[in-house]
Amino acid sequence: MAKADLLAAGLNYNSERLTRYQTGPGYYNVSQQLVYRVDKPRPKNLGDLKGRLTVASGSAYLSTLKSARSNQYPDLDWAISTDQSPKALLEAVADGKLDYTIGDSVTIALLQRIYPQLAVAFDVTDEEPVTWYVRHSDDDSLNAAMLDFFNGMGEEGAMARLEEKYLGHVGTFDYVDTRTFLRAIDNTLPDIKPLF
Repeated sequence: MAKADLLAAGLNYNSERLTRYQTGPGYYNVSQQLVYRVDKPRPKNLGDLKGRLTVASGSAYLSTLKSARSNQYPDLDWAISTDQSPKALLEAVADGKLDYTIGDSVTIALLQRIYPQLAVAFDVTDEEPVTWYVRHSDDDSLNAAMLDFFNGMGEEGAMARLEEKYLGHVGTFDYVDTRTFLRAIDNTLPDIKPLF
């Protein structure tokens, strides 16, 4: 297995990664959420699932599910997808190909603009930091550089500006407006496309 020196991919905090990596500062927070298709019955908790739960291999959601099974839901079962990303699994739920999956709250909120039939049943976790990870090493220079980078981004206000630019609109999802917009794309865009 290849070993990376730096994991910088919008990863949720995951205690299992701490055996090989040290964590950097959190730069925004997400919660893990169970999603289903809006035209299906809404489950109230992990013990109320009436279908198949599928999560991506290697995701932080696996440790969350293992913990839930050992602490509260001994009959909890799930499938692991080795060939689909968490985003692809969310799209599969929206398309009716899967019953349930777990995703992070920001990714779900962004995808609901394209897939308004994707619905959040409940938060599986409280908010957790999204962070970068640096491989444990005797040489601490990469970790120091990462901390300097985040400190500089915070002091300059760059991180806040990036968050506002890319995530500021996330909390304003409106199912009806989104459906209206998507219908307009299907109905109006073909008529005016030749003009471009």
